Amino acid sequence: MVTLTQFGIDYAVASLGTTTTTEHIQLLYRTTHQVICCYDGDRAGQEAAWRTLEKALPYLIDGRELRFMFLSEGEDPDTLVRKIGKKAFEQCIEQAQPLSQFLFETLMQQVDLSHLDGRAKLSALALPLIRKIPGSILRMFLRQQLGQKLGLIDDSQLDKLLPPTQNQKVMQQTYIWLQPRIKCTTMRILTGLLIQNPWLSALVPIIKGLEQAKQPGVTLFIHLVKICQRQPWLTTGQLLELNRNNKFYLQLETLVTWNHMIIEDMIEKTFVDALTSLYNSILEQRQEALIALDRTHGLTTKERKELWSLNQALAKKKSIK
Repeated sequence: MVTLTQFGIDYAVASLGTTTTTEHIQLLYRTTHQVICCYDGDRAGQEAAWRTLEKALPYLIDGRELRFMFLSEGEDPDTLVRKIGKKAFEQCIEQAQPLSQFLFETLMQQVDLSHLDGRAKLSALALPLIRKIPGSILRMFLRQQLGQKLGLIDDSQLDKLLPPTQNQKVMQQTYIWLQPRIKCTTMRILTGLLIQNPWLSALVPIIKGLEQAKQPGVTLFIHLVKICQRQPWLTTGQLLELNRNNKFYLQLETLVTWNHMIIEDMIEKTFVDALTSLYNSILEQRQEALIALDRTHGLTTKERKELWSLNQALAKKKSIK
């Protein structure tokens, strides 16, 4: 990197001999929206680039770029810039492969598109990778490209018309088995929408008292809200990575790709409605506790006033509905 800096290219960094990690990727995207990875053009370099691509996918929100620059055999950035100079080197940077090109060129080396099985295999290889991308525009663009390569008029046919490979059959069977477990409970809706859209944490006005809700998952939801409110710039991938050591990590990973069937325009309203339902459940639990206490031991003056207020508040909410 010293030589690049000497030539006026002061925006390059190196991983100091280690493989690129998710921490590196997060740090890079906090600094810039465009990351260009430079690797040797041999097989080892291609494989290293692919590993970086896989790690970077969960961090690719719309507006971020990931490109790949491959060097000729025997070259490294320092020797190349000495040989061709800054201007030509920056032209090489400009010509770096975009994510879509590197992704599909790599996958298409593994399939034969002249056969139906090959097209199905390409779909099976590409779709799980595309689904990891949080950016809806980039995800849609890659699906459209995949559909074009498969000769499909509408990319929505990807999930319906291609005959499944053995791997896809296993995935379908697993999905059928898991689906009953992913029920649309209030807490699952709140947690699922939050991890897919961390900005929703700004809509949670009061955290204190939420722990009183006697619903499974409320502790995890509070934990995520606190993280997101402290770091409002977090993306889905970053939030997931921060919880890698959380005992609920596998559940969070499932919720990241959970198809909740809520259209984008309704996500905010659905979240607020579910949050309101959670707050109401806390009031109802307190109301029931006071009624039970009144029957067994009686209430103090203060508790009777609280129960009266709760009755009025909940009655008003029901009348609004």
